[in-house]
Amino acid sequence: MKTRVISAIVMIALAAVLIYFGDIYFGVAIFLVSLIGLYEFYKAFKSKGVKPVYVLGYIYTLLIPVATFMKPSNALEIPVNGTNIFPAVQVIIMLVLLVLMVVAHKKVTPLDGAVTLLGAFYVPFLFSFFVLTRNMTDGLVLLIIGILGSVAADTFAIFAGLLWGKKKLIPEISPKKTIAGSVGSFVGSVIALVIYGLILHYGGLMEEPVSVLHFAILGLIMGGTSQIGDLSASAMKRYCGIKDFGKLIPGHGGILDRFDSMLFNVPMVYCYIHILRALS
Repeated sequence: MKTRVISAIVMIALAAVLIYFGDIYFGVAIFLVSLIGLYEFYKAFKSKGVKPVYVLGYIYTLLIPVATFMKPSNALEIPVNGTNIFPAVQVIIMLVLLVLMVVAHKKVTPLDGAVTLLGAFYVPFLFSFFVLTRNMTDGLVLLIIGILGSVAADTFAIFAGLLWGKKKLIPEISPKKTIAGSVGSFVGSVIALVIYGLILHYGGLMEEPVSVLHFAILGLIMGGTSQIGDLSASAMKRYCGIKDFGKLIPGHGGILDRFDSMLFNVPMVYCYIHILRALS
């Protein structure tokens, strides 16, 4: 427990500094975290006999920060002489993977290809939304929504499960998860984000204010997506026969073990706020 607490304090302090300053420092940090996370993902499936094409996954990981740095407002654009070449590069990566499945069919199976692409979208693509959200107007407070919602959902789920958890949620995937914990995830996320929204509202801390109602809605959404992130990670680990994706963070496991719920929640914040602002 002591090791877990110390690791958490160090992570929070480092993350707070990087998030606050943003810009290239935060972008580079997310890029490195994506590389490590993708390595953990591929290594997990490799233990099951799958052989992901590492190099293609890493190339895709490199494309994400290039896209976000060249056009911070859009993750899917790499402008060259006024033309977006990102879709073309994605097609080329897919084509190379399909060619490998043909010319090297004894070494690269369709399952290998599927896991290669799943890893690329699950890790670097979802992590890219951390940078995109930070680059938005009010990006600092918006990114905190995704982090706070995740932490609150996980924390309330644990305590609700300990206090009232009798009936298991999906024991085949995660034996410790309970229905009470699932409900607690929603409640905790909503309470935390409503309080946060009230502080921002009365403190006048946003350039483009968002009503507290939308904080409550985001809390409900993230109460669900936190569990999807957690349970999907558990399903993959159970399939691969491992307890954790890695051991990089003492007491917490690997990068993916620590960020499994945030990987879904931060993109939700980005998409929700973008849609909200587009409709207003």
